[in-house]
Amino acid sequence: MQSTVEPPRPGGAVHHAQRSEWLRLHIIPHEPWLRRRLRRLGVAEDALEDTVQDTYLRLLNAHCVAHVRDCRSYFAQTARSVVLTQVRRTMCVSEEAHEDSFFTQLISPEPPPEMIVESRRSLARVQRVLDRMPERTREVVTLRRIEQLSVRETAERIRSSQSTVEKHLCSAMRELKSALAVTAA
Repeated sequence: MQSTVEPPRPGGAVHHAQRSEWLRLHIIPHEPWLRRRLRRLGVAEDALEDTVQDTYLRLLNAHCVAHVRDCRSYFAQTARSVVLTQVRRTMCVSEEAHEDSFFTQLISPEPPPEMIVESRRSLARVQRVLDRMPERTREVVTLRRIEQLSVRETAERIRSSQSTVEKHLCSAMRELKSALAVTAA
């Protein structure tokens, strides 16, 4: 959908009003589609609202949208960027926790026996879930998560599209998350 409203210009209340109008006319109508897409890609229901709101905030604060020709695609790409930022933040928190555990391990270089047992149990659960997956899905998980290939490289290796690789990976991650959540409870 092409923009019929003059693109907002940075600077004050006029910019904000113009951008709000642009969002109302060209972006908000695509919100139900974006929510369905995010759910399909595995964004948790409790994170969905934050993701959509952060996407709107990025669009509202964007320097310029005059280059936008396909509003729905731009909305989806911005949401993808928001999701990636959320994942990176989560990874940073995990790394900080890992650093704390690293210093604890300096005191005792061996992990506690309970941790070893629980790690082995978790690994066995993951392996059982992977064994139940279709061969192609299992292959995608192995190439992406274990061999660390990019989506493009994985698609080339299995002679499929990048979209198919992403679908297999999302399906596998949902299945793993679900199985591990059930066994952890």
